[in-house]
Amino acid sequence: MSRKKAMAISMAVIMALSLFSLLPIVTAQGTVVSIEDVTVSATGESKVVPIMIEDVTVPAGVGASTITLEYDTGVVIVSDVADGDFDTIVSSIDNVTGITNISTFQISSAGLTGDVVVAYVNLTAVGGLGGTSVLDLTVVSLYEPDGITTIPHTVSDGTFTITLAPAAVPLLGLPAIIALAGILGILAITLIIRKKTK
Repeated sequence: MSRKKAMAISMAVIMALSLFSLLPIVTAQGTVVSIEDVTVSATGESKVVPIMIEDVTVPAGVGASTITLEYDTGVVIVSDVADGDFDTIVSSIDNVTGITNISTFQISSAGLTGDVVVAYVNLTAVGGLGGTSVLDLTVVSLYEPDGITTIPHTVSDGTFTITLAPAAVPLLGLPAIIALAGILGILAITLIIRKKTK
């Protein structure tokens, strides 16, 4: 093989490897226990959001969970916890300490897979404008239906924020546009007349 040919092949290989290095590396994120960010615009406003177990891929599914939600009670409280996808849910709300405990079980049904709703949490703003609180999740346990095998997972916390809603910009209706056009027309005619009379 000639030297030129060998160099050409080497350059082709280097270029191919360089192109592969530019490709994004996709990694499986795995099961994630999460709660979304919440924004409200006034004290007393409430929003219902799910606590999720996302991307449950183990064949047996998830059979039981115990999750704690912690929050700043000077900003937000939990008003209610409603059923998600599990057969049974047990919850306790302590808005003095800012801790809500949620336990769920599959009793008569098979384990759950895919994206699973643990519970729907009703969050109510009690702080003033600009107040913010971390919605801090702690997974105490996450089991397959046998109650022994744990499911590996990560946690994604949320944030609760009380902020001013953007002011609505009033849209001009057709009559207002016609009136405005008429005023501008009169002003233009007045300026033309003044110029001619000078």
